[in-house]
Amino acid sequence: MPQQPLQLPRALAPFAHRQYRWLAVGLILSMFADGVWAITLVWQVIGLGGQPVQVSIATAASAIGMVVSTLAGGVLADRVSQRRIVIGLEMAKTVVFALVAAASVTGNLQLGHVVLAALLAGVTTGMYYPAYSAMLPSILPSSELQAANGVEGFLRPVAYQAVGPVIAGWIIAATAPGYAVMVAAAASIASGLCYLVMPPVPVRRES
Repeated sequence: MPQQPLQLPRALAPFAHRQYRWLAVGLILSMFADGVWAITLVWQVIGLGGQPVQVSIATAASAIGMVVSTLAGGVLADRVSQRRIVIGLEMAKTVVFALVAAASVTGNLQLGHVVLAALLAGVTTGMYYPAYSAMLPSILPSSELQAANGVEGFLRPVAYQAVGPVIAGWIIAATAPGYAVMVAAAASIASGLCYLVMPPVPVRRES
């Protein structure tokens, strides 16, 4: 017998779709990784002897990367499979975090490396949201898009501004920033895997 769709309250209706469930879990993990990185970035710079100026440079590099890549991300999402884009972004972010973590733990990390990593991580974040937003209309009916936006509006600050920073703070306090970056890398891997197991999503191009 065919599987019956889940019956959920209107606000949670998007979760009745298998593709959206994977997308939402991937979003949570991606935002969690970014939240861990946002806090770890500051403490990693401080741990390398950086002063407020160096912290500002690193955080500015992240912001610049995000801003300059957002427009390019929108153009790319209109031409390439959005699912492939987010998979590629999570893979790239994993590589950046893993390299930073390895260099930090082995004592080979320098401030220049951290600034470059911040810039690259900002680029991945800036390109992520256009691809994510472009995927939603391809996997959900228009009547459920508002509910999906509400879910995202709730999950994003929880994962990025609350859970991620709290976990990062605990890890840094107990060990060192490099180990927190390892957690961010693991979360990025898990996020990419969520998108990998999603059924193919048709490319949606704006007219």
